[in-house]
Amino acid sequence: PSCPNVAAGAHEKFIFFAETAFPVKPFSHIHRELSRFPESSDFCIYPVNYPHRWRNATNALAIAASQWSVLASMDAKRFVASQPEPSDHIMQFRVPKGMNIHKMGCADEDLVFPAVFGLYRGNLANTSKHAKAPGWQFFEGVGNFTHKAPRAYHAQGCCRTWLAMIPFQVAMSSENRLLAQMLLDEETEVGVWKDHAIWSFRQVGRTTMALLRNSRYLFARKFDTWVNAAQFAEVLFDAPS
Repeated sequence: PSCPNVAAGAHEKFIFFAETAFPVKPFSHIHRELSRFPESSDFCIYPVNYPHRWRNATNALAIAASQWSVLASMDAKRFVASQPEPSDHIMQFRVPKGMNIHKMGCADEDLVFPAVFGLYRGNLANTSKHAKAPGWQFFEGVGNFTHKAPRAYHAQGCCRTWLAMIPFQVAMSSENRLLAQMLLDEETEVGVWKDHAIWSFRQVGRTTMALLRNSRYLFARKFDTWVNAAQFAEVLFDAPS
């Protein structure tokens, strides 16, 4: 899905990144792409039937999203303001009213979106004049989302980081289509992290590099610590943007 169209301008963006992730575009391309929508945050919303599914809340749902999001400055400040002061000794969180903290799974997936934008109430009624139709809800700066099939069984929002998880039947379709193409590359070797069922690169062939470079994603993960990725920089960063 396309990212929301918000007036252009130069603003800060905060990118959630991991040590197992790589950028798959030149920095100039990433900067230009993220600068197009300065007041928009990018969230990759999980399907409702994903293992990390949307959580039930009081008369609402808490949207679950990939932790590898991109926050506009005002949304980053809103999230920080919503949470307790950091502590060196204990990790504490504050959830929106109506959300049960004891039913929260991973805070980085279950909390960030609701803390910034609130809970989803499209399951009750058409609660926003900006919603496309009943069963949808509009969130300023990130777009319209729905809990209803068939759209809700695919990723919604704007996914900036490629990541594939299993099982296939509930994973995000565009990620899996790209994975299927990369698995045909005889120079690429991938495995699955058993703890989170996440596909991880052990070796990256030139065909796979080109697929990532020409995809809509800006980043990708996971890459093993000792991944063999000869000519990665030449293919990914020297290609025309």
